[in-house]
Amino acid sequence: MPSFRPQRFKGPELNARSADAARPSAAQRGYDWRWQKYVTAFRARHPLCRRHMDLFDRPVPVAHVDHIERVTGRDDPRFWQPENHQPLCRHCHHVKTQAEIAGAHFTAARPYPDAQPDELGG
Repeated sequence: MPSFRPQRFKGPELNARSADAARPSAAQRGYDWRWQKYVTAFRARHPLCRRHMDLFDRPVPVAHVDHIERVTGRDDPRFWQPENHQPLCRHCHHVKTQAEIAGAHFTAARPYPDAQPDELGG
């Protein structure tokens, strides 16, 4: 009896590659040395993934400083707002990004009101 093996659909993967090729570099999007300095300070103050702590009470090291509300670039007023930043592990950041791409709702962690603008180092 022949077994049924569904073929893998490769459409979105190809679309993602072409979209990535047209995407500006991280530095062009505003993630330059100033952002790296900010990330270092933010991660020192918030070393654990906020979503894992809020939802699962499980400490997981932070890998990304994420914008809670999506920003359009360094000129967006929310780009540097500390209350728009949250520490996420690699997995949670990936899940959030995929949810945003799909237009789905992501359970965002509450913002860090204690994040200080002086963390910008500027």
